[in-house]
Amino acid sequence: QMSDETLYGILYMEYDSPEAAERGARRYGGCPHVAFWATEGSRAYIILSVEESKRFWAEYVGEHPEKTFGGVKADLAFADEVYTPPPGMRIPREPGNVSPCGSNCATCPAYDNCPGCPATVHYKG
Repeated sequence: QMSDETLYGILYMEYDSPEAAERGARRYGGCPHVAFWATEGSRAYIILSVEESKRFWAEYVGEHPEKTFGGVKADLAFADEVYTPPPGMRIPREPGNVSPCGSNCATCPAYDNCPGCPATVHYKG
C-alpha cells in the first residue's frame, strides 16, 4: 500500500511574457495544491503540495506546462526533506462545481483516473 504522505514539488515555469506569467498566477494561484506562487518577469516559482497518491498530477503539470498552467517550459523537482513546510491545503468552505482554475472535473478526460479537485463537489478524495 502506498503511503499518502505530503510531497512538495518545486516548480520553475517560464512563460511567453511577464503578462502571461501574471495571467497564470491569477488563474491557477487559487488551486488547493498550490502552496506558493511568485513571479519574476516571465518566470514563475511555484510550490505544489500533493499527497503521494496524487504525485502523477504534479508530474503532469511539470511535463505539460502549456496544457496545465499555461507556461512554455517547466522544471519540477520533489523535495527530499522539508524543514519548514508551507501551511496546509486551502479548501473552500463550500465546494463548487468548477475548480478555482476554471476546470470542470466532470468533463475532464482524466477524471476516471483522478480523484478530482478537492475544492469541488466532484472530489472523490
